[in-house]
Amino acid sequence: MGKVYLLDVDGNLLKVDPSTKILLNMDYPMNRLHEGHSYVASHLFSTVADGNIVYMRIVPHATTHAHFGYVIMSDGACKIEVLEGTTYTNPGGAVILYNRDRNSANGSDQLVYQSPVINVAGTVISVNLTGADKPFIAGGSVVSHDWHLKPSVDILLKVTNTSGDASEIIIKFNILEEL
Repeated sequence: MGKVYLLDVDGNLLKVDPSTKILLNMDYPMNRLHEGHSYVASHLFSTVADGNIVYMRIVPHATTHAHFGYVIMSDGACKIEVLEGTTYTNPGGAVILYNRDRNSANGSDQLVYQSPVINVAGTVISVNLTGADKPFIAGGSVVSHDWHLKPSVDILLKVTNTSGDASEIIIKFNILEEL
């Protein structure tokens, strides 16, 4: 019997494990990493006073489809709001997006900023808490996965320290791009 080749719908040869003869596959985030289109951006906000707010935003590119997730970490309780359609008097400081494949020269088409100056707050599309009373513990993290962003419509994360004391807050964005 001759060799059997498996092709995808575009005629590309599919990979098979040589010892087990099992078709190899991977989940979408791992595929984007292997293709050099997985990015991370993070910012540490130090000594955020109780009741104070920190912001980080992503501006999706007009033609690149972006999958977006975030992680919020704090050593105190926080309220997390995701807003869409906010306008700004100052875009904020640029935050570098790093390619997770450290061997790839690909750069992201998305833009990320921290500490923008808000002109008009947008629409709150999601709310989370971290480090509140039961069942949470003081501090902790919140993870949100795989938002599919609208082209050119920014998303703003608004994180309010509700701990009763100063806290450190980290906001991290995870971005996968389709070309």
